[in-house]
Amino acid sequence: MAIPRVDSPQQSAPCRIVVAGGSYGGITSVLTLLDLIDGKPLRVGLETQFSRDLRVQRKFEIVLLDKREGFFHTVGAPLAHVSRRHVKPFWRKFASFDDLHRPEVHIVQGSLKNVDLESKSLTFKGCGSGSGESSLTYDYLILATGLQRPWPIVPTADNHDQYVRDAEAHIAGIENAREKSVVVIGGGAVGVEMAGEIKNHHPNHSVTLVHSRSQVLSNEPLPDDFKDRALEVLREEGVEVLLNERPSVDLDAKELVFADGREVNPGFVLMAASKWIPGTMYLPDSALDEEGYVKVSATLTLASEDSKNPTHFAIGDIARVSGIKRAGAALRMGCVAAINIYAAMLAQEGLTEESAYNDWPEVPPMIALAVGKQALTFGPGQGTKWGVDVMEQTFGDDLGWTFSLRYLDLLDYYEPLKAHEPVGADVMPGQ
Repeated sequence: MAIPRVDSPQQSAPCRIVVAGGSYGGITSVLTLLDLIDGKPLRVGLETQFSRDLRVQRKFEIVLLDKREGFFHTVGAPLAHVSRRHVKPFWRKFASFDDLHRPEVHIVQGSLKNVDLESKSLTFKGCGSGSGESSLTYDYLILATGLQRPWPIVPTADNHDQYVRDAEAHIAGIENAREKSVVVIGGGAVGVEMAGEIKNHHPNHSVTLVHSRSQVLSNEPLPDDFKDRALEVLREEGVEVLLNERPSVDLDAKELVFADGREVNPGFVLMAASKWIPGTMYLPDSALDEEGYVKVSATLTLASEDSKNPTHFAIGDIARVSGIKRAGAALRMGCVAAINIYAAMLAQEGLTEESAYNDWPEVPPMIALAVGKQALTFGPGQGTKWGVDVMEQTFGDDLGWTFSLRYLDLLDYYEPLKAHEPVGADVMPGQ
């Protein structure tokens, strides 16, 4: 999509680009912007629709705003929250990445509270020692704030040390479960993953997955043969699966009461059945659909925005786009948003007759799911694949963390696991 040429303004202040959210999409946006500024090949590997020899003349200021002090490997959460030796490696502080140690990059820890689209300003509440409310103006804004999900699906702590305490306490609960009995409620991707990881890393525990529908993964737009195979793999891994059951749950008493009156008292209950909520409460209702996702154009700008003067972009899990929410898609969306901001600036400075946006394509349903020692994948043209070899190819031995860091050219900052314990697998709408 072309951006019309605009007369170059007389601007001396740096162009401030705020990226709200520092997970897969957000950190990719920042790194891609830096590659564009430096004239380097894009680490994500996408092509631009403008000549790479062109350089924006205006200086940049990039603000990465996130409630956490680091990049957490969300895809690996079920593994990190089941296996003690995986807790610390999956959270990398932003300060540990030398690529971000630049004068034009500012890391701000805080939660976005309000965005004024007209005045191009936002307010956020600081975390930790800076817990007051502050405001920022910007020239461009990339929203990558993800979904609101409860613990232990994702960390709720905003700092690494508290997260480690939370995760280790959670794992202790599994380890010390009465009669080594664990029940996972909810047979979506996260529940399937959690059940598989618990059984894989605590093989002497009895693990039961309870789901209210007749198939696991019932809410995902996937073929029946994939869902049926996922159920078979769960059972092969030693997980008992109860379908068409919706027990009432008392987490404090660790009590489940089924519709037929049966009462079950497992030693540990894990809830994985919550509906995820887009973290978009800071936007006006006009920018959102009925479920709270951001309505975006093909170029990932807000759908209501003038395409001739783009300012606001939404990427990752909060964007209303086709396909299943996946980390891999968020990575590429972050790159597309950064390219499009740079293209808009080229056009604004009159450096080309026109600069072109990259469009985000229609994406068919695809998934990578880790279940215990095996993984399952589905995508257009490949059908359903599963097995231990699929796990190795898709997730490696750390649920895709090494793959993600290598993709972002950040692998130099990763401290590999040194323990000799076999590494299990993990789930989530994957790579």
